[in-house]
Parts: sequence; C-alpha cells; structure tokens
Amino acid sequence: MSATEILETRSQERDVLLASIIDVLKTDLRVVGAWLGGSLGRGTADRLSDIDIYVVVSEQYARFVYSSTREFVARVPGLILTESAPRNAPPNGAYLLSLFHGDTGPHQVDWYWVTDRVGEIPHNTRVLFNSADIPVASKKSPKITDDSYDLENEIARFWALAAISAKKIARGHSWSAIAILGYMRAAVDQISWHLEVSGSSPGHPDTRSDRPPVDSQGQLAALEEFIGEVQALSPAIVAAGLPAPGSLAAEMAPLIDLARSVISEAS
Repeated sequence: MSATEILETRSQERDVLLASIIDVLKTDLRVVGAWLGGSLGRGTADRLSDIDIYVVVSEQYARFVYSSTREFVARVPGLILTESAPRNAPPNGAYLLSLFHGDTGPHQVDWYWVTDRVGEIPHNTRVLFNSADIPVASKKSPKITDDSYDLENEIARFWALAAISAKKIARGHSWSAIAILGYMRAAVDQISWHLEVSGSSPGHPDTRSDRPPVDSQGQLAALEEFIGEVQALSPAIVAAGLPAPGSLAAEMAPLIDLARSVISEAS
C-alpha cells in the first residue's frame, strides 16, 4: 500500500478504537459524560492524530476510579502499555497515557478523569455524551502539575515517546522530533542507570558529541537506534521483573515503516 492508503487505514483504526472506548464508557454506570480534547476535539485532526479523551465520573465513585485507572483502561481491547504522568492531570482529576495496538503502529490515547463537579466542559471540544448536563465553557481551564518516577513507568514513557517521535518525523516537524529524540536519549540513559548497566547517574553531563540529526531519514535512524538500545537491555529488564521490550518493538515497527513511506513519497 502507498503511504496515503496506510494513513487512511490508520485513521480508520483510530475510529474503531474510539468507538470501543465509547462503548466501554457508556456501559459503566460510574461514568456520566465524556468529551474529546486535542485536535479531535477542535476538529483540526489529521490521520496521525492521537485521542485525548476526558471522562466524567460521579463524585461518589471518583476515589475508586482514580485508584484503578490502569484497570479501567484495560477494559478497552488492544492495550499495549500505560504511563502515569500526574503532572498532566486536570485539577482534582487523574491522567493516564496509553498505547493500543494497531496494524499501522500503536495508537496513543491520553485519558483525563474529572468528576461531575467539574463545573464546565472546556470549549473547543467534541462532547461524546453528557448525561450530567454539564455546561460548556467559553474559556479553557488551567492544569495542575505534579510528577513521580519509577523504572517501569520510565520504560513505558520511552515507548510512548517513540510513537510520538515517529509521527513527528513523518509530519516533517523536524525541531519537535529533535526535542523528543533528546528526551528518548535521556530516557535510555536513565533506564540503563537504574538497571545498573550504566555507570553515569541521571543528570550527569552527557559525554556524547553527537546530536539528533535534522534530516528525517537520520531521525528515523536515531529512533531505531534508541529502540535497539532498549532491546539490548532485555536481560536486565527481565531480571528486574518487567516485560521484555521485544513485543513493544514489534508493535512500533509498522508506525516507523509508515513514517519512512511518508518521507519517501514526499521527497
């Protein structure tokens, strides 16, 4: 298939995934509303866009839902991994990043949970259902920040960044790709250090002279190099009681191939 055909297939996969998410939400009596944020909510999405979904739960169930977000997300078929990032949570809410299987590569879903006391639904969103009759706001709401770190989450973050990087490269967003590749380099170093494979501690000045390449082909090569480094850490990762990265690398391969096809057809 051509890159255009694969992109169309990817868009269709995302639509099927979104339909599955909505089915799960509507069959959960704790959920009283949901809306799409991001480019899908604004109506500016392209065929590489991710899903940003806001889930409204009844206040009485919030504590139980917030403490089991991974189990909640796992009810949607095709879950590959999740990454917690509390800094991304809305006020008094919860957040989880997830990747779902796709034949064209992983699909990212950013989950945001709020309660029915949220007050208003932000503007520039697409309301999926709203049985709580929450009014739509005219201005955006701020976020709160927080953070935490653990090895399993850092590995999940690496794979999430890999998917984002492949899409940035395919779009020709060179500077964004460079930034994300830099984050991936740091993630690999941190994973190596925590697995006691590397002697340099996080935050240690990087002795490498190389920098992420500017050209798309070079960026793809760097992305694949980082994935190879994480795969090489498999024995240490398994010894730490975590899943081997081979299956995640296989999940990522179609998306990298798609990025390569898009670049090739655009040149």
